[in-house]
Amino acid sequence: MDVRKHLPNTTDVLNKQREQIYPSAIASLPNRNLTEDVAEMLESEVEKRVELGMDDEEGPWKLIGWLEGVQPPFESRAS
Repeated sequence: MDVRKHLPNTTDVLNKQREQIYPSAIASLPNRNLTEDVAEMLESEVEKRVELGMDDEEGPWKLIGWLEGVQPPFESRAS
C-alpha cells in the first residue's frame, strides 16, 4: 500500500529529469565534436567554484585544494 502512495512522487521526479536531461542529450547527438559543450560546462563549474571560494569566510583555501585536485600536475623542466 505504501508503495502506491510514493509512486506518483517517483514518476514526477523521473519526468522532471527527462525534461531537463533529454533535450540537451538530443541536442548534442548530431554534434560529433563536443569540445564547445565541455568547455562551457567547465567554464560554468570553475566560475561557480571561484565565486564560492572567494566568498568563503575561511579564505580561498578550499578553492585552491579543489584546483590542485582537478588540474594535472605541472612539471617544470627548467633547471
